[in-house]
Amino acid sequence: MAAAITRETRILGAPLVLFLLALLGFPTILNLVYSVSDVGFETLRAPRLEGLGNFQQVLADPSFWNSLWFSLRFGAVTAALE
Repeated sequence: MAAAITRETRILGAPLVLFLLALLGFPTILNLVYSVSDVGFETLRAPRLEGLGNFQQVLADPSFWNSLWFSLRFGAVTAALE
């Protein structure tokens, strides 16, 4: 009896699992593709792969580091005061 319930549960739960995989997986994969591409409004449908250049550019930007440290300090102070 327990095996039948497990099988039935899997069969009934499969559409939900597939839906959640599509709902979460597609945007995640698209985000990863866009993060290593040169994407603009003109090239949204056919992005040119850039590699890790986008990440190198961000890591070399002093504004990124200032924003990161400010956010970390703000989060730490907020958590400590709460």
